[in-house]
Amino acid sequence: MTSIVHHAPSGTHRAARAYAARLGWSVFPIKAGTKQPHPRFVRHGHKEATRELAQIDRWWSADPTAGIGLACDASGIVVVDADLYKPECEFRELESRLGALPQTPRQLTPQGGVHHLFRDVGAAFVNPCAGAEAKHHGYVLLAPSIHPNGRTYKWDLGAHPSDTRIAHLPDVWLQHLTTPAEARGEALPSSGLDALDSWLGRAFDAMGWLGGALHEGKRAVRCPWLHEHSDGRGDGTDSSAVIFPRAEGHTLGSFFCSHAHCAGRTWREVLEVLPANAKWAADEAMRGESNRLTIDRLLARRRSA
Repeated sequence: MTSIVHHAPSGTHRAARAYAARLGWSVFPIKAGTKQPHPRFVRHGHKEATRELAQIDRWWSADPTAGIGLACDASGIVVVDADLYKPECEFRELESRLGALPQTPRQLTPQGGVHHLFRDVGAAFVNPCAGAEAKHHGYVLLAPSIHPNGRTYKWDLGAHPSDTRIAHLPDVWLQHLTTPAEARGEALPSSGLDALDSWLGRAFDAMGWLGGALHEGKRAVRCPWLHEHSDGRGDGTDSSAVIFPRAEGHTLGSFFCSHAHCAGRTWREVLEVLPANAKWAADEAMRGESNRLTIDRLLARRRSA
């Protein structure tokens, strides 16, 4: 039997109790500095997760450094886990196509990813796109657990679970997440254009923030929040800040920066910081393209008449 050492509760101990008592989530201990269930306490991993405070106290009194695992299924939660820092991640393009996810508890991972928490409706979920997962039968780590890289999981202060209700997935997202990839057809229809040919591409070009071409039409860019970067990356000479080609039927394009200060920022925040002259240049470019396409259609009709 594990002996209990009496001491002031650690930060993860207090958080684990709060998740169970206040939110009704089922939690279990993670070996400190890893992503693995604690081998001393939970031989069956997340299947031993609980909301019982006495058990939680026993676990974290025995190892105050343990991280916190959230058993998704037992807690009635599905987590959309987007690894936004990965170059192959297509999550921003998917948002451009399906629409932005609604306000719901949102956790920022130490590597620059995002966990979006939603109500589990008992469906069989599949992964949304390259670089993202839908986790509902497994588990995720919860703040303030420490990642193997030494950094801490944190809740987005604007979407903390203490004051943000867990939302239901919008119908279009629910349909996408429950349709096998092979049945979706082409998951992300692309215009095939260079990201320069999006509204954001023209705006960044007007600012002199456009960098080199990357694979699949992406472009490296200077991050609008470069002054907040501590490592100097994101100046347009590397791929830590990028814009994506516009999705079919759209002109905007999308933006992503992998720096910790920017990982959760969206195209809406980009629009807020772009100066008026850059927006005007982008509007003019898109208006010119619209006129060109209209003329091309008219000429095509005349030739076929």
